[in-house]
Amino acid sequence: MPGHVRLRAHHRDVTAVLFEHRLVNELRRAGITTAASANQYLREHFLASYNATFGRPPADPASAFVALGRVDLEQILCHEEERVVARDNTVRLDALIMQLATQRSRRTCAGLHVLVRRHLDGRHSVWYGSRCLGRFTGAGQPLSPLTPGVAHPLPTWRSPLLSPLRPRASRRTRLVPAPRALSSVPTSAPGLH
Repeated sequence: MPGHVRLRAHHRDVTAVLFEHRLVNELRRAGITTAASANQYLREHFLASYNATFGRPPADPASAFVALGRVDLEQILCHEEERVVARDNTVRLDALIMQLATQRSRRTCAGLHVLVRRHLDGRHSVWYGSRCLGRFTGAGQPLSPLTPGVAHPLPTWRSPLLSPLRPRASRRTRLVPAPRALSSVPTSAPGLH
């Protein structure tokens, strides 16, 4: 076993002994028998004594914290598992079945390898690459940005079913540029008579 591993193991053992034995003995000497009184003793006596004994001022008093920047912690601090979308456009995570809504760019999501994320607050989201295919409650019910009284910190997505009513263009409809005015079109090429 390399020396630095032994040192870390030794430090871990010393810390465990300190907390397991010293703290238990101190609680016994103080006559503490309930969890509530033990927590109160920790806050009021033990931590102050421990910090006075082992606390040291930092070598560099400047803050070591770095600004987070444009990172979405909601997508990092979560449980993530890969799943395959079933033929009926559902994704299963444990006993939870989530029905994916129809996507604009695909007829079906069946067969796609997706990531299902269980967030810290119990919500779920289904991702295909960087695209969110759906967000769900802890019970598997779909969430939408328009659900009243529910906070949605995940990036917003719009379902075609929830968008305001407006006439939809047929898939066969093609936009054609407007014709240009005749005066801007040259009648003859330069140099030709």
